[in-house]
Amino acid sequence: MPTSTKVKATLFHHLPPLEKGIIYELGGGWGAIALALAKQYPQLQVVAFEISPIPFWVARCRALLCGVKNLQFRRKDFFKEELVDAALIYCYLFPGAMRKLEHELPPGSLLCSNAFAWQGKEPAKVVLIEDLHASKLYIYGDLPLT
Repeated sequence: MPTSTKVKATLFHHLPPLEKGIIYELGGGWGAIALALAKQYPQLQVVAFEISPIPFWVARCRALLCGVKNLQFRRKDFFKEELVDAALIYCYLFPGAMRKLEHELPPGSLLCSNAFAWQGKEPAKVVLIEDLHASKLYIYGDLPLT
């Protein structure tokens, strides 16, 4: 399911500056968030995982057409990947997948989930978004004081 424009704008408003590490998107879909992350953080590598073949190829084509050099799409199961070098992990996963998410956050990294909470974890921040679905962003990890 595509991420709304309001969610995307709110996401960037609430994320701190990121200076090192890799940004991962779990379930990259059609590539809109991964592209936006790559443009927002041009100094960092963005890796988006998408297992479904059609969205994967569309997203790769979009990245090539946009000329974004710090973005790669991988057609792999992110549950089997080590994300130890993450600065940020972004996901918009259904509740069943969120329950299966067992990755531990590396020290100093953040996980941002669109719409669904990470079961058994306490978010550092919950952001309510005034959109059609009354969306929420759940941010986990140590946020800098603002």
